[in-house]
Amino acid sequence: MNLEFEEIQKMHEAGRNYNSERRQEAQDELYFYWISHYSDEWRQALPLRFQGQFDQLRKSGRKIIGDLTANPIQADFQPIDDTPADLGEFINKLYRTDCRKNDSREAFHNAINECIPCGVGGWRLGTDYETDLVGDTKQIITRTPIYEFNATVFFDPSAKRLDKSDADWVEVITAYSQEDYKKLRGDLKSDYDADDGCDYESGYMPITSNVGLWKGDSDQVFVIEHFHRYKKKVTVRFFNDFMGQPTAFYDDQVKENLEELKAAGFVETGKKIIKRWAVKKYICSGEGFLNGEKGEEIAGTELPIVPFYGERAYVDGVEHYEGITRLAQDPQRLRNFQLSYLADIVSTSPRPKPIFMQEQIAGFEDMYEENGADNNYAYYLQNRLDNQGMPLPVGPIAVMPEQPIPSALIASIQLMSEATNDVAQSGAPNSIEDVSLSGNAVSQIRAMMDEQSITYREHYKYAIRRDAEIFCGMIPDVIDTPRKVVLTAPDGSREEAFVMQSTIDLDTGEHKVMNDLRTAKFDVFAEIGTAYESQKQQERQELTQLLNSTPPEHPVYSGLLFKYLALSDGPDSKDLKDYAKKQLILSGFKEPETDEERAILEQAQQQQGEPDANMVLAQAEMEKAKQDGVKNEIDMFKAQTERFNVQVKAQEVGANIDFKEVQKLGQQIDNMQKLRNPPKSNHEPVEMRG
Repeated sequence: MNLEFEEIQKMHEAGRNYNSERRQEAQDELYFYWISHYSDEWRQALPLRFQGQFDQLRKSGRKIIGDLTANPIQADFQPIDDTPADLGEFINKLYRTDCRKNDSREAFHNAINECIPCGVGGWRLGTDYETDLVGDTKQIITRTPIYEFNATVFFDPSAKRLDKSDADWVEVITAYSQEDYKKLRGDLKSDYDADDGCDYESGYMPITSNVGLWKGDSDQVFVIEHFHRYKKKVTVRFFNDFMGQPTAFYDDQVKENLEELKAAGFVETGKKIIKRWAVKKYICSGEGFLNGEKGEEIAGTELPIVPFYGERAYVDGVEHYEGITRLAQDPQRLRNFQLSYLADIVSTSPRPKPIFMQEQIAGFEDMYEENGADNNYAYYLQNRLDNQGMPLPVGPIAVMPEQPIPSALIASIQLMSEATNDVAQSGAPNSIEDVSLSGNAVSQIRAMMDEQSITYREHYKYAIRRDAEIFCGMIPDVIDTPRKVVLTAPDGSREEAFVMQSTIDLDTGEHKVMNDLRTAKFDVFAEIGTAYESQKQQERQELTQLLNSTPPEHPVYSGLLFKYLALSDGPDSKDLKDYAKKQLILSGFKEPETDEERAILEQAQQQQGEPDANMVLAQAEMEKAKQDGVKNEIDMFKAQTERFNVQVKAQEVGANIDFKEVQKLGQQIDNMQKLRNPPKSNHEPVEMRG
């Protein structure tokens, strides 16, 4: 399926015009939060010499950022249909490795920093080569931040879901300088001639802030990346490997690796046409397509753009979203105005000064002209008599009063501070002075503090879940040949594993392909977790309480102690930490997870299976005594059974049995019991003296 340039233009206009007013407001809010609380019009309208910015929003934003960081979202892949259960844990560790990369962390962080102020942020997934080495065709999944997501990303207006998984298309706008645009055009167009001119009038200007001092550079060229999702027919080709086991590849994979498959002994057995989702990317500017009229198919089955929304709702059929800035900016502006006005009063009002009659200081005016540090006179002089010889009053006759601060200003400053906090903060106390609060009280305070960020945390779950779904759709196209990958456990430990590794099952003798993700299917879930360091600290506190309440002779005490030591963080405690982990495995408190840990357990078991000669002899004697005891019990059981059978026969047939034989058998049983359990003597042992 190929799109015409005019079709992409229509889609762009529809996406740009949809909820454009809300986009414009959100862009202004982003400027208000990060750059300045003042626009040019606002500055000119305020009759103040001092225009300060007394920010209360940034503190609230930092609190939400810290909460999202301290409670990371964890994606969980659950295998479905015939997918092996162990593949779920495998792809969980593979995904965790991918999320720990610096590019991924930056993409997540930028999305959070934009979503909190204006209500939306996001990132994109793509592919790249693992290295730049010649001949290395291995690809990896990458994440890239999308800056000003609100203004540069346009989704299909018909998409309504929070994660936009129901969208058929999405486009991202990127600004280039003219020089950079020439380079991009040269890289994408094979018929590009540097001497040819090009159309810089793209017509795809993104949304820009109305209140910002920077309104955009007219010399920039805006380029659209348009992603379109559709169903296509693909050919699946079936092969038998060198062991005769069937496997399947997409036709594109076979074309790229046909010679390698033949060399490995794969024999084609058939083909089948199916329908699957695919995504095409078109790159275009005002002059037309830059990567060809047919575009290019990218890895995966989902649109590779992940949105992260703050508060969101549909009103009159139009999507509305917002962050912490929208409702808080009006009280924040008033707070800025009030405190700036207060600063103006302090800085411009006259200071209290003494008032003299002219005759009092005639001839000594210079003493009273200097203020502050420039006034170095040890004392002031004053005339005692006026021109008529009449006595003058000593000292000033009055004092210039201070400029009064309006009482309404003082009251409104407090009100505006509370109004801003009501919107931007959760209402939790700014400080907790009572250090003896009960656990229940602390939990309630924590719940109050979580009220502000709970919406962002819940919506961040949708974003991470969507990211995991896109990742899951890309994996079969990116990792389609055997290779080594790095897996990361929840505690941060890393191990290497092979994907699509061919092995022989020693139990059944069948050929198996380990960690094959090409046909695997998963349900993806996302849950709010706790940072591993916080979990570890909490666990150490719980172990400390258990150790204090458990007696040292208790069997579980050693396990608790080794577990506590295994969670050590000191720079010089690595040897102690490793020793504790080893003891946990050897004592059975912990199952081995890595090849190294399994090797430690196997070595210990082999050493336990090789006792010394004395131990072997003692075990042989014990086994012999045990067998003798079993033999005696068997003989006694046979004798009892024989006596019972004789008695039963006598009752059944009414025969005259010689009961002396029965008594004889009973006496034999009694003797055997006495031999096995000799009676205790009633006399104390007598000490023999020589």
